Amino acid sequence: MSARDLTGAGSGLVVAAQILEWKAQIWDFWCGVAHALETQGQQLVLLSPWTPPGRAAWPVVLPMPYAIGEFTPDARASMAHDPAWDHLLATDDLYRTFLPPSRKAGQPELASLQAYVRALFEALAPDVVMGWAPPFPSSRLLLGEASRREIPSFGLEIGFLPNSLMVESRDVGFGSDLISHPAVSDLLAAHVPSAERMQRIRESYRAAPRDIADRTADDPAPVVVLLGSCPGFNLQPRESRQIRLGSPWFGSFADAAEAVRAAMPAGTRLVLRPHPADVEGQRYSRGPDAPGALVNALSIRALIEEADVVVVLGGTRTQLEVALLDVPIVLLSRSVLWGQGIAHEYAGGDLARLLRAALAREGHERRRVEADRLLDFIAAHALYGLPGSPAARGPADFARFLARFGLGFESDADRRQRLSNFGERVAPLLAPYVCREVSTAQRPMRPVYEPYVEAALADVVVRSGEPHVVVCGADRVAQRIGARLASAGVAIEAYVDDDGSCAPIDGVPVLGYDALGSLSSTTVVLASHGGEDVMRQRLQTGGTSQALRLIGPSTTVLGDAASVAQLDAPEQLWMTRGHQYAGRGEWEAADAAFDAARQARPEWPEPLYRQALVMRSRGDAPERVWARLSEAIALGGDAPGLLTDAGFAAFAAGEHDVAETLAVRSCEAWSDASYPWHLRALCARQRGLPAEAVLPLLQEAATRTPVTPELAFDLASALHEAGHLARAEANAREAAAARPLWSAPWYLLGVLLRARQAPADEILEAFEHGLAGEPITLELVIDAGFAALVAGQPDRADALAQQGASLQPDWSVPWHLRALAARAKGERTVVIAELLHRGLRGTGVSAELAFDAACAAFDLGQLDEALRHATQAVAARPDWTDARQLQRAIRARLTTHETRS
Repeated sequence: MSARDLTGAGSGLVVAAQILEWKAQIWDFWCGVAHALETQGQQLVLLSPWTPPGRAAWPVVLPMPYAIGEFTPDARASMAHDPAWDHLLATDDLYRTFLPPSRKAGQPELASLQAYVRALFEALAPDVVMGWAPPFPSSRLLLGEASRREIPSFGLEIGFLPNSLMVESRDVGFGSDLISHPAVSDLLAAHVPSAERMQRIRESYRAAPRDIADRTADDPAPVVVLLGSCPGFNLQPRESRQIRLGSPWFGSFADAAEAVRAAMPAGTRLVLRPHPADVEGQRYSRGPDAPGALVNALSIRALIEEADVVVVLGGTRTQLEVALLDVPIVLLSRSVLWGQGIAHEYAGGDLARLLRAALAREGHERRRVEADRLLDFIAAHALYGLPGSPAARGPADFARFLARFGLGFESDADRRQRLSNFGERVAPLLAPYVCREVSTAQRPMRPVYEPYVEAALADVVVRSGEPHVVVCGADRVAQRIGARLASAGVAIEAYVDDDGSCAPIDGVPVLGYDALGSLSSTTVVLASHGGEDVMRQRLQTGGTSQALRLIGPSTTVLGDAASVAQLDAPEQLWMTRGHQYAGRGEWEAADAAFDAARQARPEWPEPLYRQALVMRSRGDAPERVWARLSEAIALGGDAPGLLTDAGFAAFAAGEHDVAETLAVRSCEAWSDASYPWHLRALCARQRGLPAEAVLPLLQEAATRTPVTPELAFDLASALHEAGHLARAEANAREAAAARPLWSAPWYLLGVLLRARQAPADEILEAFEHGLAGEPITLELVIDAGFAALVAGQPDRADALAQQGASLQPDWSVPWHLRALAARAKGERTVVIAELLHRGLRGTGVSAELAFDAACAAFDLGQLDEALRHATQAVAARPDWTDARQLQRAIRARLTTHETRS
């Protein structure tokens, strides 16, 4: 933050909630906005659930969870009842499935969210507010409160073009300004699109990386793709008038899928793509009664390009990408495209007629013109992009627009005080979220979180009902926390420090750790921003930790008093410690902590399970890992994750029959996960079943989540064996993109590219990617060398051949490759012959090597040796015409020499 004094300047504060993870492009955009605002005396404050890249201190990022369940439950908080918000909790429950883990929210958490929003306006006094994805409950409350306080506010969403953001007062669904604001709607109708800009838009979109190629091109039947939206914003809860207005005909993905299937013409295929957050839609699409094929692993863009018609349910912005790719659209619900003359719009009635018209592309030229009008209008007026984006405006333009709302006249010191005041007010509301952030973040903690942690710790202690406590620590952090507790009526019996030699703090003695046994307090507050481990070790050294309740930022899940009281159980304390150690990669300490939990509660399988995972992470033998997991199962452990991990461990330990049994159990218990099906495929492969028998298991796994790099690779390998080369290539690319430093998928990709006779440079590029990763196999090195030779890079080929020879000196192939590279570089025949002779002394001599050696000897006039090598080549490949012709030529030359002699 700048230190310059802005007193007297028209300064202001801009607040933007941004809930997406901090990808580089998004962070760069906001940095550009913040810089442009500062040049105009403004400051940007971002609200986000995520720690910024590198824990950057600028722009200022304050914590704001977007799952309501991550707020502190507080039944005492007052919340004015508003019937318009009655469905917010139901909406939160629908979308939190793809957010960081959080508990199901209730009225107490919603009250805390509202208290947070009100504190933001009262403490920060922003001049303009923006909320990411206005349908999110947190954004609805934020924007609604801004409207109530007469503060300008806008909605934000990711743009339909790469590296762009979209600005809306509501959202890109049916509530969009584009169709609900009369002035904007009239401007859109009169808009004349720029042909040049539309060309740049399409070039920019198509130039974006496409990770996955067409996976179902083997079937020529017309494809209808049904795209679903996040149900919490578009379909449910039905008590929301906005949702009923947007989707009056269908309340679920299943309803829409069955209607589309019934209306489709014969001979067409239906592909289902429910939103990842639509749990019910995903489950329905995997079921035996699903009317189409579920495709989760294929990228949205590839799926759209494969489709003949895309049917859209909900207000997803993906429909804009469908229009951009010039694919006919059928709308099952109202959206930003509704009424624009772009899509075939279902308003009840004959859906079959609409689908037939879309498949026949009726009126498509007219619809394309209207689509260009809408897309160009959005790009010109609602999109803001980074440099290079075809969006008409950038961060500086956005900042100039926002700066006009500034009213404040304040210095930077005033702003800092406002931020501090805000932190003080909301920290107790964020206890569960702050604890998760602190316990998973790298040390040191971001300074902006310190006041939140201190206030949250003090709040938990107060709500635990302890009349007096011991504060562990004597530094400024401990003093601040002690002062908070004292002001709330909690007595500090003592501060404890390493040597206890410090002067009393506000009349409270500072003692050494060895004095803990003489104190009456049984609750110890770990007053630290990262030194909790040291404090726990000191407590253990004193031999008193088993009798103490510990409260610290990452020692307990900060929340209500019940979560604090839970620490009275020693096994819970040890489990918490074990998770903390494991999260930092301290495997020995984690193993010891989980073992202590096991001893404290011998009948509980969970510590054994966690111990086994630690053993696997530190590289213990598979047999040891499997033994520990089998103990957990013997104690009654039947969690799907435990069964699956045990199955993989049994497989690695050679217990293949046991592994398959566990995989089948896991498939039944964990129907949404890919892991059990993947394990079944591995077991089938180990039993020697052909690729055609293994492939259905792998394909079943790929319809579930997650599609891991290992699964994508195994699927690619099986498809390769079964002869489905295009689909194998798509999966190999997916695996390579997901794990770019794993050499195996890159090698397989190179092999597949070679099989379809791709350009030599493309084949070599795939192999070179593999060589940049691990492991480096002999086959990869040699195949890369041959690819380099074909690509016209003999020096690179020779270097790889030498690397191959060093890996396996007695193998003939690297020497053969060296000889071919030498010939390509124009080396003398005698040099080439020597390399070939070296290869002939190795193992695995091929007909090609013998043939090349015969040619070199023939050129050098060594006819007897040439004949021997040519005969060797003919014996290895009797049907090779070139080898037989060479053999005859050598014999004829020998006959001539004998005649002359």
